[in-house]
Amino acid sequence: MYGEAQRNWPMKTSRLPVNFALMLLSYTAFAQGQLYFSNFGAGFATPVYDTDGTTKLAGAAFAADLYFGPPGTTDSMQLIPLGQPANFAAAGYFIGGTRTLPFPAGTTITTQVRVWAWADDNSWEAAVSASGRTVESFMLPVTLTSPPTTPATLIGLRFGAQLQFIPTSSPPTLVIHSGGADTLSFSWPSGFWAGEYRLQRNPDFNPTNWTTLPDRPVPIGQTNDIHCRILLPRPEGVMFYRLAR
Repeated sequence: MYGEAQRNWPMKTSRLPVNFALMLLSYTAFAQGQLYFSNFGAGFATPVYDTDGTTKLAGAAFAADLYFGPPGTTDSMQLIPLGQPANFAAAGYFIGGTRTLPFPAGTTITTQVRVWAWADDNSWEAAVSASGRTVESFMLPVTLTSPPTTPATLIGLRFGAQLQFIPTSSPPTLVIHSGGADTLSFSWPSGFWAGEYRLQRNPDFNPTNWTTLPDRPVPIGQTNDIHCRILLPRPEGVMFYRLAR
């Protein structure tokens, strides 16, 4: 839908692709891989901030959960929650400890961390539906390990911004700039990151002629001011663009 942000997040886990489900079942026969679920570790530190952009999350009022998908997943809407949330400790960090995934060690899975306030609801999806405070990281490939090897870490983890109230009544603003002589730059706030919104185009504004572009956005900008951007060749003639879900 377009122009309406009502989401059916609680139904998300019921849309697990059949091939993914079969993959999970087949992988249970092998040694399961592990990772260390934390945004702090050797070589990286990625604190999460409250809605003011300066106060680091602290305490059991905030939670983070791991979302994951099979190798090569590029659509965050295909990720599923592990369902083992970790509360924040202090200074913007959560330290959830070792998590076991239904994939064998050595598999490079796709991961994402999603954060919310418990006061807004009991899961990230429910908090989003309630226009609560939420934020999600960019997707991150992680190669799982198994004992006695040290669990893999989320090194390279990046969050799009601080916690945000994302209203359910309005879509993000799409900004279009010249990306050069032959390209156009399309960007929108990273709080609306990943699989939730797609860039669409239409040559004549006929309601039946909107097509969704396969291009995936990339993060640009600095901490707490990160946007999603897609660069496309300039169209020949008139072309209309919009964001839709």
